[in-house]
Amino acid sequence: MNDELNRIGDEFWAVTLESSPTNATLPGYHDHDAALEDPSREVEDEHIASFNGFAATAEAIDPDPLTANERISREVLMFEASTAADDHRSRMAEFAVDPFNGIQVVFQQIACQIPITEPEHAEAMVEKRSRMGRMLDHAIGRHSRGGYRCRIRHQGIRRHAAGCGIGADANHARLIDELVAAQ
Repeated sequence: MNDELNRIGDEFWAVTLESSPTNATLPGYHDHDAALEDPSREVEDEHIASFNGFAATAEAIDPDPLTANERISREVLMFEASTAADDHRSRMAEFAVDPFNGIQVVFQQIACQIPITEPEHAEAMVEKRSRMGRMLDHAIGRHSRGGYRCRIRHQGIRRHAAGCGIGADANHARLIDELVAAQ
């Protein structure tokens, strides 16, 4: 394998696992067991820059001296990296609401699919779960800021918030009122 292509592929894979640590755990990559996805826009921007960089670096590799398999690997890497950047660039955290695959339910759905074969894997899951409340608070904030950017239709804000149990405390109720008023 071309050394530069191999290096970029390894780095791409490392950032892919880091950007989605729960999905990294599912096939048995345990380096990120205790980590949670970071829903912040800043981290999303870092991932976009990384994935764009991988795509550009792969594209800059001259395909002529590559073997047929290396050319295919180069094309796949360019496609996967640019697609990952585009996925992050869509800013789904700011407007997507999914009652089946949303961040609020996905961890419950996959809990029984995570391979826990060693005691340290179980300990990491306890650590991961202990941080979920804070992560969900950050995700709610990010989604709310999407409302301020007019990425959420005002007709659905109160209905969505009520369906998710949001609005029960004064801070959430105030935020929902501000979102609706801003639109």
